[in-house]
Amino acid sequence: MLREEAGIKEFLDHNKRPEERFKALAKLDEGKITTWSDILNTYLFDLNVEGDQKQDYQNFVGQLIQDRDLLDQECYREAIARLFDDDNKSYGSQQYNYNWVWNKNTGVNNDLTGYKLVYHEVHVNSKDARHNNLLEVAIKAPGSRDLMSDVDTTIEVTHCDERLRQKIRWPAHFEGSEGCLKTLLQAAIVHNFNQINLEITGLTGALSRDSNAYAKEGYFKNDQEQFKFKEKFLSESTLELLKDRALYEQVADAFAKSIVSQYKQKKETQELAASLFSIREYFGEDERGWQREMLDYFETHPLYNDDQGNNNSFRAVIEAALNLTSEWYKFYKNALNELRNGDSQEAVRYRLGYGDKVGTNLEQSSSAEREEDMRIDMKGYLYTKILAKEVACLQSQLDKVDLSSAKRSIEVLAKELKTLENKLKEGKRELRRASTDFLKEAVERHIIFLRNERVSLYRDYEKAIKGYAGAIQEQCDLKNKLQEATIKAGLFAHEAYVNFSALYHTVYWQQSQDDRLRIDRRHIVLCSVLQQIGFRLLHGKDYQDAMQLQDNVYQKALRGGEMLYRVAKYEQRVADMFLGDDTWFGDKFFDNNSGYVLKRLKEPVEKTAFSPNFYRLLNRGILLVKDVKKNKNVPPEQKARKALLESFRRYLIDYLGQDYHQNTDISQLEAIFRGTKEQEGFIKWLTIHDNDLLLDGAKKLITATFKAKLNHKSEMSANDRVLLWGYPFTSRREASTIERSSRRYRP
Repeated sequence: MLREEAGIKEFLDHNKRPEERFKALAKLDEGKITTWSDILNTYLFDLNVEGDQKQDYQNFVGQLIQDRDLLDQECYREAIARLFDDDNKSYGSQQYNYNWVWNKNTGVNNDLTGYKLVYHEVHVNSKDARHNNLLEVAIKAPGSRDLMSDVDTTIEVTHCDERLRQKIRWPAHFEGSEGCLKTLLQAAIVHNFNQINLEITGLTGALSRDSNAYAKEGYFKNDQEQFKFKEKFLSESTLELLKDRALYEQVADAFAKSIVSQYKQKKETQELAASLFSIREYFGEDERGWQREMLDYFETHPLYNDDQGNNNSFRAVIEAALNLTSEWYKFYKNALNELRNGDSQEAVRYRLGYGDKVGTNLEQSSSAEREEDMRIDMKGYLYTKILAKEVACLQSQLDKVDLSSAKRSIEVLAKELKTLENKLKEGKRELRRASTDFLKEAVERHIIFLRNERVSLYRDYEKAIKGYAGAIQEQCDLKNKLQEATIKAGLFAHEAYVNFSALYHTVYWQQSQDDRLRIDRRHIVLCSVLQQIGFRLLHGKDYQDAMQLQDNVYQKALRGGEMLYRVAKYEQRVADMFLGDDTWFGDKFFDNNSGYVLKRLKEPVEKTAFSPNFYRLLNRGILLVKDVKKNKNVPPEQKARKALLESFRRYLIDYLGQDYHQNTDISQLEAIFRGTKEQEGFIKWLTIHDNDLLLDGAKKLITATFKAKLNHKSEMSANDRVLLWGYPFTSRREASTIERSSRRYRP
């Protein structure tokens, strides 16, 4: 099975077409195309070789990991090149050229965890050749590089020339797409990458080498904007210019309560619904099971029946989120079914183009494996389609909303009002100094004129404010629509987060190790945990299905061990939210003496709100990440066994009360496991007990965080006070005082 050196030489021969070069590297096992899963199963479970033969295979796998990165790099280069040229020969064309910019964080050339491709348009004349940057694409694939890790790559267009819009060769299903050029280019590169993988192996990148490509979506960024009224609506200097706050209060109050609150409410509902999607997908076609598990639980909760009669009540929020999740799941299933079996022109074109070819090059593959790869490919097609047809269009519309001109008009009018107020003051002083009736009459006429002018200016001012509020309303509506379109695209991105909270928690906060960032929002805590629990359930189910295919009980248990340490990262992230504060909690364990959890909330939750077994599950996840997944002293082929037996130890101690096994040697544990009658019970515990605990934890978390929100509604930030009362003041009383005093100045 060893890879021949000739394959690498052929791969690096750039005089050959990309397909020819890639196939030389991608074909394994004497030219037969295999899957990454097959390699893992062979390496972890089926390979029974020792000595030099085993070392040769380990060397082969190590080289394979490096080759995977190299193959990805070449595929991305080709994916970008195809944007420019119909015959895929852009590498050597005289019109375009490119260069690499390597990861500056490491300072190492050929560091494939992060690099940038910069494309130039080359102009040649008699004197010199000059470059004009047309396109800059950052390709970021952070994370570990080992046999068990996937490669998740983000494509971000950091610069693009608008002239490219007419020069690019767009994918067929982008036809008619208009909108944000960066979004369109990112989606096209992801599509081309997926297409190239099919040409090389007949497989998706996910199945052939566990490599996935995603577009950098503009909505999923560290955007904690809450439309701060004072900064976004009127500047502080404008407020100082206005003595009359009555009109300001009237408009501000309407703005805060109607526009901003609706925007925030819909934004948070969509975020919650997206966070629940993976849990909904875990239930599959069992719609009744989903409703029974979630809604039936909430309907019996006191918060649900304590209806406050408004859209912010617990009942309204829960029903809206669950209904939206179900609606998105139906959309997700219908879109896949239409593409797979529909008779529309698009569905037929997809299947004839490349859909029916997916998996056909697999040797000795099952029909289920081919169907799974077909599903992944269809998801990739729909992912890029929604990005191009909806996300790019909405992003472009949002970029065109102009708030600055309306804001400038308000500020100009405010200054004119201030000048007018000064003239009125001066007129009153002149009136007091007037020595004759003639002068008094003239001054009074002037004052009347100024007052009429002030009335006219106030009308213009009110019109300008309402126009500005209208623009803010348009911006809020577009932001909500963009959020939903981005979430709907994310539903089809293979193994990707579909919400902002989990991305912020695990990428912006945890992986960046930026001390300036904080998880200080209730919604980040709630929605990240729900996403992690959903992934834990969904990915665990895949392994549980594989376990059922094993006839040998011990082999079935080993597959369970693989599941435990592969999904432990999700349990670790849940543990961080439950048990951490301002620092990452992933390498610690829950102390039973601690009285509170969820300490990032303004008021932590008592630990008794959750089951003791739930905390045991989180501690086990931390243990498996620390002692198995990231333990370099445990070779890959031994990780499943180690995870299985360490989990069996926790089972004996935590659930059977056999504390004396705390220090039992791992080999003795294996002997106990092989000989015990508890094997079947332990395997059942792996597949059912954990899932029940996680679902119970998710439901209790929703009620706990909503109660925390209610408990702190009176302890508002300055920004929240602005949104509620329309003033940057400390209380309703202070706002009322200002309102009363302002009545004197009404025109």
